Order: sequence, then structure tokens, then C-alpha cells
Amino acid sequence: MGTRTIAIDAATVMAGGMAGTLLREAVVLGLPRWEGIGLPLLVVNVLGSACLGLVVSALPAAWRRTRLLLGTGLIGGFTSYSAFALDLGHLLAEGRWPAMIGYAAVSVLGGLAAAAAGIALGARPSRGDGGAGDGRPAAGSDGDRS
Repeated sequence: MGTRTIAIDAATVMAGGMAGTLLREAVVLGLPRWEGIGLPLLVVNVLGSACLGLVVSALPAAWRRTRLLLGTGLIGGFTSYSAFALDLGHLLAEGRWPAMIGYAAVSVLGGLAAAAAGIALGARPSRGDGGAGDGRPAAGSDGDRS
């Protein structure tokens, strides 16, 4: 992989990451917290898990740069493990064990279920129209083979 390819890949991830971070902030600012629990972050992380499952199962590996943009960049910027860990730390510091355990369980199990659903949705066979579900680029597209 040449220097130019690495630079383009880095710019691709950065562009997706900036957009994902802005989307996360919009959700976090737009949804209320409940009893000090980061419900907006829960929504973001579970939704992001579903989207990442969909991206990795629906887009062929040959579409590497598109996967970098959407998966590593956009969804990576959208979701936030560090903010989740910080929320758990606050609940722990406040001695709110049941809330902390519940929030952690719902986040992890919800994310796992959402990722599985996204993978299943993305892996569904297409109707033979050249969509990503059959591992080939859509008709009229050369994919993203860089």
C-alpha cells in the first residue's frame, strides 16, 4: 500500500468520523438523560451496532474504502465506548449499582442483538440485481476497489 493510498484512506476515515461525531452530538443534545443515565448514548451505541453489522455484511470486502468511510469513520465517530465507560463511572461513583449494572447490561446485550440484526439484514440474499447482498457491486457501479 503506497503513501498516497494511506493518505486517501486516512482522509476517508476522518471525513466519516467528523460526520459521525456531529450526528452523535445531535442525538445526545436532542434526547434527554433519564435519572442521570445516558439514554441518548444508549440509543447511539445500539443503533451504531446495528448499522455496523449491516455495513460489514452488506458491503463486499472489495468495497474497502466505502467500508472505511461508513464503518470505521461514520459509525466509529457516531458510537462512543469512552462516553459509555464514563457514564458507568459516574453511576459507580454515585453508588448507583443497580442503575450501573442495568445500563451496562442493556447497552452490551442491546448492542449485540442490534449487531446481529444488522448482520442478518445485510446478509439477506438479493434479488439477483447486483446489489451488495450477493457480494457484487450494483449494476452500473465499479464498486470501490481502491
